[in-house]
Amino acid sequence: MAFEHNASCLPVLCMIVFISLQKVKRMNSWNVFSIRRRKNRKYQFKVFRSVADWTVIVYILFPAAVIILFNYFSYWKDTPGWIEYLPFSLIFFFIFLLSWHGNIRTYVEEADKVFLIKNRSLFLNMKKWAYGHTIFTETFSLLSLFIFLLPHLLNYYRLQWHELFLLFIFFLSLNLLIILIKYYVKMIEKRWKQVLMYTMVFILLSGYTILIFQLWQSAFMLPIFLLSVSLLAVAIMLSFASLLRIGFIEHEIKIYQENRTQNIEMIFMIAP
Repeated sequence: MAFEHNASCLPVLCMIVFISLQKVKRMNSWNVFSIRRRKNRKYQFKVFRSVADWTVIVYILFPAAVIILFNYFSYWKDTPGWIEYLPFSLIFFFIFLLSWHGNIRTYVEEADKVFLIKNRSLFLNMKKWAYGHTIFTETFSLLSLFIFLLPHLLNYYRLQWHELFLLFIFFLSLNLLIILIKYYVKMIEKRWKQVLMYTMVFILLSGYTILIFQLWQSAFMLPIFLLSVSLLAVAIMLSFASLLRIGFIEHEIKIYQENRTQNIEMIFMIAP
């Protein structure tokens, strides 16, 4: 009886798989990426609302945002006294530390092993859109940081606009290289090997950042620009080459799940 029941279910399962494959074929890579991005945003919003209800938003987050904006605009008029105790080298290294934030977003899910993997072009193009979105997100995050620091960078440290642009390109190239390195380091199974690899990379990139800062102090802007643009191009090309490998699908599924749960862990650490 069990065999007959399973045999009767087989045509239904085949029909479901066939219909799903037909739907995937009718969709282009942009549609698949857009659907998953919206689904991820809804998921993150639900996580946020699970902790920050309207009481928290109205009585804590909103007043905090108003205070931050008020202080930000006041910094354009009057330089705060505490900025005198912050040398530019400390600001430089602070941005370097923040460059370690972020990951390559692939939006690869478990079901892709059954459906999208059968359509190689659709699957790879979806990952290209995902990496393009990663570049946009990291660029926007870094730009927001620069805008936040802009009153101090212009009024106190007296940087010129072309110097700000040069700094932005350098830290963007560094950030894209770091998230590519993190993409590969997360393939390592043993935790201690990951820590060792991160430590080695941190030391090397810290030395590279110190070199760039010394060039900055010596006003050697052209070498900084050439190194930054070259590093930016190499990081993007190597990232695209990595994402075009089908064999990394298990790793990319793991990364996507970790990225989704990362915010949950952070929120529950902060939440009382």
